[in-house]
Amino acid sequence: MLIAGDTLHAGFSEPVFDSQRTFRAVLEATSHPGRIVDVGTPFDAPPPLHPATAAICLALVDFETPVWIQAAAGGNTHATENATAHATGQTTEALSQFLRFHCSSPLAADPALAAFAVIHAPEHMPPLTAFSAGLSDYPDRSTTLLVQVDDLNTGRRIQLSGPGIKHSRQLAPAGLPERFWTEWRDNGALFPRGVDVLFICGSDIAALPRTTRVEMTCT
Repeated sequence: MLIAGDTLHAGFSEPVFDSQRTFRAVLEATSHPGRIVDVGTPFDAPPPLHPATAAICLALVDFETPVWIQAAAGGNTHATENATAHATGQTTEALSQFLRFHCSSPLAADPALAAFAVIHAPEHMPPLTAFSAGLSDYPDRSTTLLVQVDDLNTGRRIQLSGPGIKHSRQLAPAGLPERFWTEWRDNGALFPRGVDVLFICGSDIAALPRTTRVEMTCT
């Protein structure tokens, strides 16, 4: 049931074509880690989703893929913070309704039980160890993090290497907690287990598979 005053956002206008286009964009991004790829699907995404996040959910999420949604971040000790948390709670509920209606997706209360995790405030995201790294016999049963950032070029610049990168490639996702990169090195040590990440800004995405090695640059 919708909250009074809420409107359920529509899904793809051309479901088959748009799903295929989104899947190809994700495949290109994951095959070439750090490459910025435009998903290219026009989309009126429900807040706080970016268009590419909504498109990826519609294309890849179904009744067998539980989704964890990041809740309101920060304390709630002041009236303004309470109002913000209340508004964020309503937004999260609207997003939950969108996923349930269009994807039939179960919502995971525990990030460790999620196939996908939607992170819309990366500065407050849980540690990577909070998500599923998969099992030794089934490393594919890990969580893919959809991490929304304000920009892919103005944050801490990193140099990527590994499968899918001929020499090296640079990326600079903005707004991540500094601990993220230490956690990412620890995540790589779990291979073949480990989480995978898709950074998302607007309609652009850049992949960080578990096989990608990261070094900090001086600039």
